[in-house]
Amino acid sequence: LAHLVARHLPESDRLLAIGCGSGLHLEAHEETDFRISWNYTGADASEAMLGIAKSKFAPYHQWRLWDVTTIPEKDGAFDTVVSFCVLPHLPDIVPALREILRVAKYTVIVTLWDGVTHRGTETFKGVEFTHWLHAESDVRVLLANLGFRDIETFSFVDRGVRAYVIHKRRRSPRHTVIL
Repeated sequence: LAHLVARHLPESDRLLAIGCGSGLHLEAHEETDFRISWNYTGADASEAMLGIAKSKFAPYHQWRLWDVTTIPEKDGAFDTVVSFCVLPHLPDIVPALREILRVAKYTVIVTLWDGVTHRGTETFKGVEFTHWLHAESDVRVLLANLGFRDIETFSFVDRGVRAYVIHKRRRSPRHTVIL
């Protein structure tokens, strides 16, 4: 996923990472040798996870304790918004997608667990939690209903994940990053 983000994200962008957790996004980018010079804001609903991220990466980035369904920023506040493996944990992804799309100026990259749309459960470290799988066709219809049709998808079959790159507005060629 780090390469996918780097491909769609000029270095000077204002980047919001929804569900940044402990800063795994930033660690993944360090492993790709892609220099991080973004104006990075990490947002998570867990104060504990933000504490871990701050201890590893502060003061280089901004950290926010936010609910993805009510992001306290103006429309188009961030050039790019990414959210990896957050939406599959929500019973209704529409309010979160609306907010993510609202605060993004150019591009949104989200991941969903791929499959026939249904609810499932999973056990992780002894804790059972609910998640939802979403068929690509259903997600495309949902995004079209929200007014978005300029969408690229990338499948990570080994993980059962599909990434959606949603272009609100295309950038001029001088802002394109080629890796």
